[in-house]
Amino acid sequence: NTVPEQIRARFTSRQTIVSTVSAMIAGFAVGRFLDIFPTDEKQTGFTIVFAAGAVFGLLGYFVLSRAPFPRQSADEEETPTASNLLLEPFRDGNFRRAVLFYGHCIFALGMTGPMYSVFMLQYLEISYTEISVYNGLFMTTSIVGYRLWAGLVERSAASRCCKS
Repeated sequence: NTVPEQIRARFTSRQTIVSTVSAMIAGFAVGRFLDIFPTDEKQTGFTIVFAAGAVFGLLGYFVLSRAPFPRQSADEEETPTASNLLLEPFRDGNFRRAVLFYGHCIFALGMTGPMYSVFMLQYLEISYTEISVYNGLFMTTSIVGYRLWAGLVERSAASRCCKS
């Protein structure tokens, strides 16, 4: 609730775009880094990448743990519980259908994604750098989608606001 509702979708879209661009840059850098290692030493490269990821993950956890939380109001009866806030969107049938559709798509992509990389590495003999470039192209199309969805969500929210 710290971001006003009328700009929430646009704000979330921008935040997602920034993290996607960061992931694209990091993915390309990791791909280039892994291509430096000869085939029989790739395990060393992956170990270094995994260790660096673990260190950055722990640092991120530490930084977030120091972030202040919004103060609770003195009147606890008017403040909705966390579980009510979490379950509130599921009262909307359109939201439930969207989550179900999105969940199925992500599940399918999550199951098949690693297989594409193995296929590209073993059979097409594509380098890690090329795979990261293809992944970057995919992420670029996702960014276009984030902008599109932000506009649609805000238009939908504006029409709901004006009807009531």
